[in-house]
Amino acid sequence: MKVLIVSGGDAPSKSLLEEYKDWYVIAADRGAEALLKAGIYPNLLIGDLDSVETSFTKDLKDRQVPIKTWPKEKDETDTHLCLLEAIRLKADLVHIVGCFGRRFDHTMGHLALLELARDYKIPCYLVDDQNKVSMITKGKYEIKKDGYTYLSLVPITEEITLSLYNMKYPLERESLYRKKSQGISNEILGESGTIKLYKGKSYLILSKDK
Repeated sequence: MKVLIVSGGDAPSKSLLEEYKDWYVIAADRGAEALLKAGIYPNLLIGDLDSVETSFTKDLKDRQVPIKTWPKEKDETDTHLCLLEAIRLKADLVHIVGCFGRRFDHTMGHLALLELARDYKIPCYLVDDQNKVSMITKGKYEIKKDGYTYLSLVPITEEITLSLYNMKYPLERESLYRKKSQGISNEILGESGTIKLYKGKSYLILSKDK
């Protein structure tokens, strides 16, 4: 099952949301507003409902969309709860949109969810109209350019050791460090490039300018 989680940050474009028309869609609180304004109904709404307008929740109830409500005083963010639901549903791929902007603390929290998803061996990506963010650990990765301009690597651990092939700035078993920015703004040559990560954990960011 492919699961889309729509969080409550900057609203994704209607065209981006429409790319997920065949996915199981979970709205995280305010994320329901972005969906309904785009004319899309989620399969499920999760959250404490402290941010979503009453008119939107009424519309969802009228459509008999299931709603799982939580108290405002809780340990997890609404988006975290949505990811736990995707894990419960045995999702084999998760994309989270509406996950940037407004609240930077929430953005950082969303980055942490990438690691939680990896613990369950579920590929998970944070996506907006310009960026696609994932987390990689030891292994080999074929990365498709897929319309993005830049490929950046931001180490999570103090050091990562890797090789990069078919890229503007190739590497052969070299190290990047968390306190330095030398992994920013590489470019894939052709349609795809290869990353071999031998040591450490890193965010992998595909991006393009507006």
